[in-house]
Amino acid sequence: MALHPLVPVAALFAGGVALGRMADPAAGLCLLLLAGTLLSWWLLEWRWPGMAPMGLCVAVVAAGATVYQGSQRYGPATHIARFLPSPQPRLITCRLTTLTAPDNAVVPTADTTAFQQFVGRVDAVESTRGWIPAAGNVLVRVPHGVAIAPGQRLELLALGAAPAPPANPGEFDGAAYLRGAGIFTVLQVKLPGQVRALTAGGITPQGLVQWFRLHLRAQLLGYAGRADAAAGHTMVALLLGHRDSSISDIGRAFAAGGAAHLLAISGFHIVLISGVLWAVLRWIIPRPRLRSCVVALLVGLYILATPCGPPVLRAGLAVGLVLIAAVLCRAPVALNLLAGALLVVLAGRPADIFDAGLQLSFVVTAGLITLVPRVHRVVLAGFLERRAALARARGTTGARLKYQVLRLGSTAVVVNAVGTLLSMPLVAFHFNQINPLAVLLGVLVVPVVMVGILLTLVELLAALAGTWAAALTTTLTVRWTLGLVWLMKHLAALPLAVIVVPAPPWWCCCMRGSCYGWCAPRSTCRVPP
Repeated sequence: MALHPLVPVAALFAGGVALGRMADPAAGLCLLLLAGTLLSWWLLEWRWPGMAPMGLCVAVVAAGATVYQGSQRYGPATHIARFLPSPQPRLITCRLTTLTAPDNAVVPTADTTAFQQFVGRVDAVESTRGWIPAAGNVLVRVPHGVAIAPGQRLELLALGAAPAPPANPGEFDGAAYLRGAGIFTVLQVKLPGQVRALTAGGITPQGLVQWFRLHLRAQLLGYAGRADAAAGHTMVALLLGHRDSSISDIGRAFAAGGAAHLLAISGFHIVLISGVLWAVLRWIIPRPRLRSCVVALLVGLYILATPCGPPVLRAGLAVGLVLIAAVLCRAPVALNLLAGALLVVLAGRPADIFDAGLQLSFVVTAGLITLVPRVHRVVLAGFLERRAALARARGTTGARLKYQVLRLGSTAVVVNAVGTLLSMPLVAFHFNQINPLAVLLGVLVVPVVMVGILLTLVELLAALAGTWAAALTTTLTVRWTLGLVWLMKHLAALPLAVIVVPAPPWWCCCMRGSCYGWCAPRSTCRVPP
């Protein structure tokens, strides 16, 4: 507790968010509970000082439930979701301001081949009494070819409805994804003529971030995509996290090989980019404090270029706190950094508490921090000490090099084994599969993927610098990516690479309640009234 004060706070806050998600109490009740708990804590502190920590724990849990309820309630009485509370579509005419330009990567859906989509903020809805005020963000799907700019005001004739729950067990829950982003309504425009532009558009923060992401993708695909389309899109997925539908077979190969986290942006990418930047800038910026600030700025730009999922935010916040500690000359505590990152992520998107990415990211990272040193000490400490003594006794460069390779390789095996074993129950629960060979395949795949990410980064920087520089690196990067894809497809085809694990009834009843996700979808009940 003294060394890791944020860990119990983060655990209690996450428990409160989960309580607000499962019990679904009214937001007013949560606020009353929070106010009453804080008052009780003050009284206990004044009258019975020993009872104050218990009241504070209840207050943190109540705060987590309140934050979840606040994010999942519609808010104002004019919210667009109050006009369209059902998944059954209704014809509606509304006016809105676009927050992003059309980009199929905003939300994964089944019909992105027919429609382009963007996020907008509604300000008016037409009724029998004329235009009335409205509020709330919506996801809008319009036919391809309709010119939409960020900051543009539009008038739409569309079919509006609440996001539909998944139709089949194990299907991606787009409704939960949208609710986590504060979007409770989807508008679908059938014909281009049903979109009327009222203003020309302007500059918005979301539009600038989206332009930055699309510009980097276009630059990376400029040469690599012409050399090989599949390799180009794989490079974009490895470095920038945008997975095109044309490489779905490659994504399945990574998932079957237990390396799906390497194709999607995760903490591995953030740590790798941060380490490379720190090593390179050591020769340019000798002052550690100034170097920390520059690395933090560059890592922040890289995070903006990605979809900014929970693993990216967790790793980005952790790296940022480490760099801040370096600037302040303070020693960082790993579990405290992880707990602080969890608090920030849940405060921003509390609906992600049951998301597979968030759970895998934080549970596996916490396990690596706490278990890897102990496992390494029990399993490898004596063996490595004997090998180190032999290397010192021989005194040759080859012996020392052999020992370093052995030490790094054995450490990598331990880290990969602990991470794989920790993630296996969550992978089985969320994706109904286990990867028995992932412990061994990860040691082989991770170095290849690491080199591929660094080559792709060099390719992107060369493309931004000029065409001649990109032409020099394209061939090597594309061939390495094609080799990586070939390796993953053959590893995924090995026997026992992936085993399907159907979820038994007791599993879903105990872990999700009322057979949520395997029987009648309960996600329709999660949309607030």
